[in-house]
Amino acid sequence: VQYLPSVLPFYKGMHLLLYSKKCVRLHLMNGCEVRLEDVIFADEEDAEMPMYAAAGDPIKLRYMPICLLLRALGAQWTLPASMLPSFLEKDYDRTGLFLLFPETKDIEIRTGDGQSVKFCRTHFSVVPADTRIVYGAQGEGFEASVLDMRLPPGMTPEVHWLANYVMLSRVTSIDGLLILRLLRSVIGPRLVRLLDLVRGTKSIGRSPRQLGVRVT
Repeated sequence: VQYLPSVLPFYKGMHLLLYSKKCVRLHLMNGCEVRLEDVIFADEEDAEMPMYAAAGDPIKLRYMPICLLLRALGAQWTLPASMLPSFLEKDYDRTGLFLLFPETKDIEIRTGDGQSVKFCRTHFSVVPADTRIVYGAQGEGFEASVLDMRLPPGMTPEVHWLANYVMLSRVTSIDGLLILRLLRSVIGPRLVRLLDLVRGTKSIGRSPRQLGVRVT
């Protein structure tokens, strides 16, 4: 949980990615895409929840929810009724439904002066599905993508080049490609060669803008 975002927004119908190996047998593991069906709030939270909520107005929780009711997309299995909430209606589709409880882990971080800080963190092991790190996008294809190609701190130019290759090779169409924070030193023959992988054509001697790629 030490690598997960500190703030995690939720809404019903939100697509998430699992960040844990909950059940390998049911393919509930890292990268599994799920949809949030419901949030089971803590008893103390229910007393303070507003009667009506308007779209766009976030509700800040004071207590960690008991669990999340998630649906594994594309699943063909159904868990026993004893493993699911009792409040579900009789005709509710239970295919791929499961409960995800928060995890607690002790974390130790080294400080700049050689000391270490230890703390305990409780978090749901999920991340929003609309954002992928490079390693998590391998093997997938996206019709529309926004690529942040800036060199991250601590990453070598060699690894950065490979990361750019993975990001661009996951895009299935030039029309759905938007590039953010592209280093000027990268705009050149190497990027054009990567774009050839997306287009499936040869474009030697043409700039990314001539290829119709939007660069911001």
